[in-house]
Amino acid sequence: MQARYVEVNLLNKEIDDTIQRDYLTARDEGRQDDQLRMLQAALRRAEAGTPSPGMSQFIAMFDWGLLIENYAPARVAMVALRDDYTQRLLDGDDDFPSVNPYLKPSRFKVIAEMNARLGETRATHALFVQMETRMPDAARRNAIFALPAIIAAGDYALAERYLPDPLAQLDELNASAAHLPLYPAPGHAPRLAGDLSGVIGKVGMRLIALNGLGRSEEARTLREAALAGIVSDEMRALAQRELEEPGAIIRIVVDRQMATEAATEAATEAATEAATDTAAGQT
Repeated sequence: MQARYVEVNLLNKEIDDTIQRDYLTARDEGRQDDQLRMLQAALRRAEAGTPSPGMSQFIAMFDWGLLIENYAPARVAMVALRDDYTQRLLDGDDDFPSVNPYLKPSRFKVIAEMNARLGETRATHALFVQMETRMPDAARRNAIFALPAIIAAGDYALAERYLPDPLAQLDELNASAAHLPLYPAPGHAPRLAGDLSGVIGKVGMRLIALNGLGRSEEARTLREAALAGIVSDEMRALAQRELEEPGAIIRIVVDRQMATEAATEAATEAATEAATDTAAGQT
């Protein structure tokens, strides 16, 4: 039984490697039609609940978003799939396996990602408004995915109804900071930075909504409370930077990881060269 398990896993890895290799070859050779075909297949596998690590839903969506910038059929195909998903959602089918085991399946989330890639976030807002009337339970489940589009549309009253209280997450964030590194070693996920970015992202959205509703004093109080509630000085500085420049936290952390990795590789290479020179001198 164990031997069969290993055999199946090896076969799946070989298939995944083949998918990834074929896709990268098509991309490098500029075969955009083949690229699109493989990206569409990756989304079908993801929807079926059998995503390929060699071409995950995240990678497929990201690359498809790049492809639509210079290949018109890719945009047409994404619009068609988005419209199909939208109709199925409104017909009651919100089931789409999540790549994140901590998130519930959500077809709406995939539609919102497509609209973001297409530059059509107003379509996400409009769809969410329909869902509030036709399927309120699904609207409540998916509000977190709709909020950026709702804010972008200037519908601040709607956003305020669904925005969670970010201050309620500060205790958990500070607890995580006690045992997770803010700057993990290269190759390790920046979990604490991701949590900090998530909390401050919610703070930022609520600030926009409050200011948009003319409640600037509440917005100022929230900002001060959010920053004061972060125990770590280093994290607080990053949070302030994030409020001024959304996306800054992850960029800064990833840049440091890349710099550390480059320095480690350079040191290893220098040590190898020194050892080689020493060995050559002894012969």
